[in-house]
Amino acid sequence: MSVRARRISALVLLSALFLALAGGGQEAKRYATTLSYQPVGDGAFVSVPLQFQDGASGNFEIDTGSDVNFITGSLAAKLGQPSEVYTDPQGVPYQLGNNQSLRAVRPQFHLGGFPFKVPLIVMPPEMALPDARLEGILGTQMLGQFAVLFDFLKHQVTLYYPGNFTKADLKLAGMEGAATLPKSNPAKFSFTIPLRLNNAAQTEVTVDTGSNHTFVPRSLIEKLHLQPVGEPITKRAAAFGNITVRRAKVSELAIGPLVLRDQEVEYSDQTVAGLPYQLGMDILTRYRLLIDYPAGKLYLKPAAPPSPRAASLR
Repeated sequence: MSVRARRISALVLLSALFLALAGGGQEAKRYATTLSYQPVGDGAFVSVPLQFQDGASGNFEIDTGSDVNFITGSLAAKLGQPSEVYTDPQGVPYQLGNNQSLRAVRPQFHLGGFPFKVPLIVMPPEMALPDARLEGILGTQMLGQFAVLFDFLKHQVTLYYPGNFTKADLKLAGMEGAATLPKSNPAKFSFTIPLRLNNAAQTEVTVDTGSNHTFVPRSLIEKLHLQPVGEPITKRAAAFGNITVRRAKVSELAIGPLVLRDQEVEYSDQTVAGLPYQLGMDILTRYRLLIDYPAGKLYLKPAAPPSPRAASLR
C-alpha cells in the first residue's frame, strides 16, 4: 500500500537503550530485534504484532512504500487516547487529497524489543488495508532510523539500530556479495531505485513491500511497443481509490546488476496524481532484501530455498 507524504519528523525512541553508545573512542553498539511474521493478503505482505503500553495489541503491515504510519479507527478508539490534527514539521495539516485534515494518536508501543512513541494517523474511511486481520501500517516514518532486513522465505524481518552497515555487518547478516543500489532520489522519503526494461527504457520506482505487483508508467509500455496481457483488472490503491490496471510482459527487467527474464509488470491507462511507481512483492520476495535507510543503500541477494535434505529434517 503506497502512501506518499511530505517529509516528516524522525521517530521518537523511548528508551535510553538507543543512546547507549560506547564511550572512550570505542565503536558504537548495534542493537537488533528479529520478528517472525505472518504473510497476509494476496501479496504475502509482512504483518507484525504491536504491543501497546495499555495492554492492547494489533497486527500492523510493514510497508516500505508508505511514508507515514496508520492505525484503524477501531483500534485507535480502544487505546482511549485523544487524537490531534496531524501536521508536517512546518505545521501544515496533512491531507490525502480529499481536503480533509487527518488526525493522529501517539501511543507508546513495542515492536519486538524496540520501544516507540510515534504518530499513528487514524485511517480515513476511503483507505483500505489488504487483509482484514491488519489494524494499521508502519511506514518509512518509523523504519527510516533502521537498517531493515526482510527474509521472505523464513518469514522474518530484522530491525538494526543504528544503520550504516559495514562490510562486517553485511557478512554477519548473511548479505555479503549482495547487489548494492544507492537511493536514487534522496529528496524522497521512501526508498527509490532505477528500474530498466528491455535494456531500452528506465523509470524510478519505490521499493514497496505493500504492493503485490510491480507498477510502471504507461509511457514505458508504449515506448517498448508492448501489448497488454489478459483483461484489465480493477484494484484498490490505498488512499488513491480504485484504479484499472493492465499487465504486459517484458523480456528483460534489470534491477542494477540483477536481471529477470519474461517478467510481467502492471501499468494503468488512468492518470492518478501522486500515485508512485513501485517495485512490488512479486519481485521482492525472490530475494533477501536489506534497506539501510541511514546509509541510503539497498541490498538484494537471491533467496536460497532450503535443500531437500534440510527440509526433510524439519
